[in-house]
Amino acid sequence: MAQIVQSHQPLIGDGQVRGAPGLVLVVQKLPSASVLSVTHEVDQALAALRPGLPGVSIDASVFRQATYVQSAFGNLRLALIIAALLAALALIALLLQLRLAFTALAAIAISLTAATLVIDLLGYSFNALVTLGLLLALAIVVADAAGDAHSLMTRLGEQPGQPAARLVPAVCGEFRGALAGAVLAILLSVAPLYFATGLTASFLRPMVLAFGLAVAVSMVIAVTVTPALAVLLLGAGRRRSRGARLRRRLQAAYLRSLEWVVRVPRFALLALGVAAGCWTAGCIPTTRRRRRPG
Repeated sequence: MAQIVQSHQPLIGDGQVRGAPGLVLVVQKLPSASVLSVTHEVDQALAALRPGLPGVSIDASVFRQATYVQSAFGNLRLALIIAALLAALALIALLLQLRLAFTALAAIAISLTAATLVIDLLGYSFNALVTLGLLLALAIVVADAAGDAHSLMTRLGEQPGQPAARLVPAVCGEFRGALAGAVLAILLSVAPLYFATGLTASFLRPMVLAFGLAVAVSMVIAVTVTPALAVLLLGAGRRRSRGARLRRRLQAAYLRSLEWVVRVPRFALLALGVAAGCWTAGCIPTTRRRRRPG
């Protein structure tokens, strides 16, 4: 029926490595500890133990979370580089002036970098929630920088002979009151999430902090760095509006198309109805698959 033997229970950690008996050592970390830092320190400890373990082969590549984290950071770095290039092309196409586009890009980069440094100084690690908060704030940061640059472009076209040292502060000061009110309203709307308690609030707090810091730093950059940088770039040398003729042509084409849509709204409504119908038809099969059991 059975074979009874007298022995000890199976040891925790016993396993097989490539068909040979081995020892599986699992290292756990606290939730607040950094994966990369813990992995680096474990590698250093194993390297220090190697001289005292002759004939023992150590394989630290099994279930190594640091490999996934490094791969994710690499993908994020590539995505940020592509996004920065696309943002640069979009600003150049919108403003048609390299100096103004560089001013807007510099304001965006400084705002996000300063917010990231403050988050690091506060002791938060750069995780998915912090990244999500920065991405949510990116829309406000880009709108702030692009709005200032577009206002400068419009005023430069209206007053081409005005000195940059006098024109830039006037343009930037026109929208600071409304922008400050909007930023304050946004920060107050997310403030309850930062002071909330519970498990969900503890997960959302880094995201809210990243969002609020990025928006607040963007406001400070828009008041200080953007006007100074615009004065330096626009005041250096002669301002040449090479894209003025192309800008006027694009504006004229847009106004003609807008007048046509306003006069004949049925085509716009028909296109909207067709798009809504296609979207609904595409969502119905997905909903049926989700409701199907199994």
